[in-house]
Formats: sequence, structure tokens, C-alpha cells
Amino acid sequence: MTRPDAMRIALWIAAAALLAHLGLSSGTVWSYGPLNYDDPQLLVILDQTSVAELVTTPTWYAYKPIYFLSLKIDTLFGDSAVPFGHGVNWLLHGLAAFLLVLLLYDIFGSRWIAGAAGLLFAVHPVHVENVAWFAERKDVLSLVLVLFAHRSYRMGRELGRSLAVVPAVLLLLGCITKGTVWSYAG
Repeated sequence: MTRPDAMRIALWIAAAALLAHLGLSSGTVWSYGPLNYDDPQLLVILDQTSVAELVTTPTWYAYKPIYFLSLKIDTLFGDSAVPFGHGVNWLLHGLAAFLLVLLLYDIFGSRWIAGAAGLLFAVHPVHVENVAWFAERKDVLSLVLVLFAHRSYRMGRELGRSLAVVPAVLLLLGCITKGTVWSYAG
């Protein structure tokens, strides 16, 4: 299988991820009843905290400025911030499925392994909360950053470039999006 074939499979898997989470409950990703709640404390923090404070100080128990800045951008849409945020989570999940398939193809060279694992990731119910809950943006955003970091590292190695600045920056951004990414960096 060539890289364009892998790209085509990755696009199909990303579409499956989007469709799987779009069809929840009453038809939209943000209307899945049991998960259609958002932490009121989070919404208060986003309303009452400036961008400068989000970048310079820890919020709650950790320093996660990328996560909070991404949510703060959603608040620019006023009352539609939460539905917009759910849509962003939905698109990030599709992008993560796409990147995962490409990464697995690069690692294993098998369209079957990449496609099967990517499809399982894309449609598995365990990801419903991460996609449907506005406050879980840190999970999908950090995963996208880590997958981009891993792919850019592998592409740099293929091209014979030893410059690892881009993967390191992407991994650092992932680490300050969600703390558990530090274990991946190790």
C-alpha cells in the first residue's frame, strides 16, 4: 500500500469517527443526554479569568494554559460557546483518528493494522465522553498534539533531519494541555 492509499483509508476512518459521534442519542454530538452537562466551575473560570492569568498561573490543580486558552476562545462565541466547543471536540476527534491511522501505517506498514486499530479508536464508545463533554477538550487536544509530534518526529527521521524542534514543541504543547502527556514524553 502506498502513502496515498494510507491517506485515503485515514480519511475514511476520520469520517467514520465523525459519523459515529454525530449519531449519538438525538442526532448531534452535543445532545447525548447523560453527558450533556458542563462543569459550572469551568464556565465561571473562563468568564472571570483573563487570558494573561490563564497563561501565567495554574488553574485548579495544574498548569494547563493550552487547554484553558482553547476553551477561552470558545467563549468568544457568547451563549453558543458550549455547542461550538462540542463541535470543536468532535472535529479534534476526527483529526486524531486520521493521524492515528497514518502513524500506525508508518509504524507497521500494514493497512489492515492501521485501518482496524484506527476504526476501533474512531467508533469505540469510550471516546463518547471526550467528544461530547465540553470540559474534556484536554483529552482530544492533547492527543492531537502528541500524534502530530510523533508523526513529525518520524517524518524528520525519514528525511534524514536530526532537527527535532517541531516534535519537541508539539510535545511540550501537549504536556501543558494535559499533565498525563508527560508520561508519554518519558
